[in-house]
Amino acid sequence: MAWAVTFALGMGSGAVLAQSTSGSIYGTADLSAQVSVVNEGSGAARTMTVGTDGRYQFTSLLPGKYQVNLVENGKTSSQEVTVLAGQGANVNLATAAAKNLSTISVTANSMASVDVSSVQTNTVITAEQMKTLPIEKNVTAVALLTPGAVKGDSYFGNLASFGGSSVAENAYYVNGFNVTNQFDSLSFSQVPFEAIDQESVQDGGYGAEYGNATGGVISVNTKRGTNEWKGGVDITWNPAETMASEPNTYLNNGNMSYSARGNKNASVGNNSSWNPIDFTSRWNAWVGGPLIKDKLFMFALVSQTKTDSDYYNPITQAGSGGYQQQAEKDPYWLLKLDWNINDSNILEYTGFNDTRHYTTDVYYSGFTADNTPYHYDYQGKVTTKYGGQNNILKYTSYITDDFTLTAQYGENRNKRYNTAVAADGTVESYDGLITNEASGCPAIVDDRNPVLAGTVSPYSHCNFVPGGFLTAYNSEDTRKSFRLDLEWKLGDHDITGGWTRDVTTSMYGQAYEGGALWEYLPDSSTSGAAADENYVEKVVFNTGAKVSVTQRAEYLQDNWHVTDNFLARIGVRNDQFNNKNALGQTFVRQDHNLQPRLGFAWDVHGDSTLKVYGSAGDYSLPIDAGVAVRGAAASIYSYQTFSYTGVNSTTGVPTGLTALSPVEYANAESGVAPAASSYAPQGLKPFKQREFILGAQQQWNDWTLGIKGIVRHVLTGLDDECDFRPIAKYADSVYGFDYSTTSLSPALNNGDAVASTLNGCFINNPGSGATLYLPLDPNNPSKLYKVVLSGKDIGEPTYKRNYYALEFTAERNFNNKYYLNVSYTLARSYGNTEGLVDSNIGQADTGTSELFDYPELMIGNNGNQTNDHRHTLKAYGAWRITDQWQVGANLIGQTGRPENCYGDAPIDSEIAGYGSTGGSPYLYCYIDGVGQYVARGSAGTTPTLWQLDLSGSYHPHWLKGLTLRATVFNVFNKHTVLSVNENQNANSGASLYINTTYLTATGYQTPRYLQLNAEYDF
Repeated sequence: MAWAVTFALGMGSGAVLAQSTSGSIYGTADLSAQVSVVNEGSGAARTMTVGTDGRYQFTSLLPGKYQVNLVENGKTSSQEVTVLAGQGANVNLATAAAKNLSTISVTANSMASVDVSSVQTNTVITAEQMKTLPIEKNVTAVALLTPGAVKGDSYFGNLASFGGSSVAENAYYVNGFNVTNQFDSLSFSQVPFEAIDQESVQDGGYGAEYGNATGGVISVNTKRGTNEWKGGVDITWNPAETMASEPNTYLNNGNMSYSARGNKNASVGNNSSWNPIDFTSRWNAWVGGPLIKDKLFMFALVSQTKTDSDYYNPITQAGSGGYQQQAEKDPYWLLKLDWNINDSNILEYTGFNDTRHYTTDVYYSGFTADNTPYHYDYQGKVTTKYGGQNNILKYTSYITDDFTLTAQYGENRNKRYNTAVAADGTVESYDGLITNEASGCPAIVDDRNPVLAGTVSPYSHCNFVPGGFLTAYNSEDTRKSFRLDLEWKLGDHDITGGWTRDVTTSMYGQAYEGGALWEYLPDSSTSGAAADENYVEKVVFNTGAKVSVTQRAEYLQDNWHVTDNFLARIGVRNDQFNNKNALGQTFVRQDHNLQPRLGFAWDVHGDSTLKVYGSAGDYSLPIDAGVAVRGAAASIYSYQTFSYTGVNSTTGVPTGLTALSPVEYANAESGVAPAASSYAPQGLKPFKQREFILGAQQQWNDWTLGIKGIVRHVLTGLDDECDFRPIAKYADSVYGFDYSTTSLSPALNNGDAVASTLNGCFINNPGSGATLYLPLDPNNPSKLYKVVLSGKDIGEPTYKRNYYALEFTAERNFNNKYYLNVSYTLARSYGNTEGLVDSNIGQADTGTSELFDYPELMIGNNGNQTNDHRHTLKAYGAWRITDQWQVGANLIGQTGRPENCYGDAPIDSEIAGYGSTGGSPYLYCYIDGVGQYVARGSAGTTPTLWQLDLSGSYHPHWLKGLTLRATVFNVFNKHTVLSVNENQNANSGASLYINTTYLTATGYQTPRYLQLNAEYDF
């Protein structure tokens, strides 16, 4: 029966209720009949009298099994139903439907799968399904079952993209509390996977109660105790010995660039990243039950995950830091308490900890003549820590049958720092003070032509911290949030409203190991390895600041039952954002951000077999706290070029230096905080996206068929702009200053220093004008001058991202034998930006990407974006062969992502742009030897991905409670290329990359591996 009810509802549509932590039971019954619902796990009961319209509805029900009872004319009939988070269960108790019932439980086949109480659809996966489906044991893997969802770029870790949005535009909830890390929105607090009871994914159309998301909303509801004591233990292995190897990667000239032979549980990623394939082992132990029967319940789980990985850097990065042995230990735990004070009042507590500890032993690496990797000479250990404690308190009061109040308060902490100890015992760390250098050996990058071609070894060096950066040991993010929600049923109107206040505070600092990065670069495309044919650039990058963002929101929404068959949703949300710099001063305040949320649901035949639905709404995002660390706080980002005559054989630092340029500061980051009023223009609009959805669901025998069309369009985008030229023109013409009108950074023509507080970047709505207040007078930096620029003056194109999709779904309801879910999505993501991050270059500076920094960078950027996968086919399901044997399958087929051609446009030398630092920031390509600007995505697409995962489980009769499982991921061991090197040329037309790395693979499909699991429940 558990399978029958759970799988019948598990993948259906859903009403959005109380942050997807609760569901509802609704339906029809005879006038004045008494209807009650009883939670079978806790005994909590609610009763109401059917109104004159013949309808009843119980909202804000905790997920679980319920007995629905009808008392009429002295007779009792009942039905059992499972309530899922964020969904409504339709139970028709009217005389015509109920006359044959007498205290029986319905089966899956008799239950409607179309939820006509909602104007949207969402995906809900239950804990039972998570065990039967061959999916990885993490939140993102579950979310990727959603039609049209795509996996984000490997550089950002394990994140999903929904509806064409970047991976930084999702919101994550645990038991109704937003656990998204608002520093950069690229991570979230995670409960132990085995503690999840249900995971709900909304990829659009969500109601006014949701904010801070323009991608998807992923809500996790944890398990809870019931009136029956239950417990269990399990252990899962992903043996490294069963993991297939990734393919080796070769340069275009035939030389090998990456060898996977020495790696263990490690997969190469885009932009010089790598990630473990999966964890090595995990055990869990749990227990739940009544502390006081019918009153007080608990559920507790402890978990220990261990991940061991060995990874060799590519051949061109051999030497110092070239071999890493990483060990991760995650001692997670969760405690859930539920107190039924009485049938009308419930108090809940959720506490969990997701602290993750990493230790990485680093060695020198090398390769033999046949490119077999080896390692030698231990260099040191890097210790990294992420995560922290989460506490959530929630109170629900059913004040009357028609009025419900919910209040919630939560806090979470997320530490994230690293330190290192060299082989000789020297401690390397960074204290977060930008005037101090991080200790250790400086970071070295060797991009001389022969090194990239694989014919010469890179310079030896002694830095060993992966990524080259040390993070300040006091780096931590904290979030404190309070929300209040009200639900009021008033005749044909179900009115909800609420208020929330959320404060994120972040302390963060980062610096290069050893205080600087030295990058060796060729003078020209024909330069050899000698020092006199190359130059070196020194880069210093120090950040450190405590910043914050406060968010307030109010919403009001009416679900209006216009007729018995037609529901209209009319809602509005108002968000307010207040971002503060390191001095506690507001540098951006965005008020009165109104977002309408409209929708309808039409029960065409009145029997919940055919629903036509639609929604239209605006959705917005705050400016993440991390934006202030560089933009609105003091930071140092300097660079200077030198000729050199030699290189220290131990450190890799150049000797015999002669300066070729003065010290320059990128974006005017010279170590002084800009004025709070200088970084953002007056009237700055928040990031806002408009969405339209139209769809239908049809029940046909045991199948539920669906079609949905989606249109998303960014109305106003946000990004930083770092072009001082239009400001210089205005300052010279209006105030008589003598600024250079050809320099991207602030500079006076006479060579004098500009005011130290004059910032080189400001955040703006690209395509719009800006009114700024800037310290233009170097002799009077406290005086702020008003600068008024039109969109034409600035010269940036309008922020553009559009998404169009058509989804087809077919779900076979579980019939005690099997179930199946199939979806196909035809989609296009098009515009001049991916969103808040940039996958192509691996830029995780959320909301402040390289794009829009100056107009020349944007030439050709209008095109298919990184998360554009035109066709996506998904199919998954499970088959119960016997009572003891079950199998599951998960299939995906997805066309590749666009490929680009980056290069160094001639204009760069004229404006001293980003190409002057050795990069290739322009969509500028050499075709048949002729350089030209090209459109984004014009270099082709990566190959189509196909992957089949299979699982099987055995539930022996000889030991009740024991389950043995095995899963094979990527059964056919496909090695599809997922990302490629997109730099074609650099250094004013050098063609070296064409012959070496251009369009070679930087990331592959996860190779085949086996997962084993044993579980015992008692």
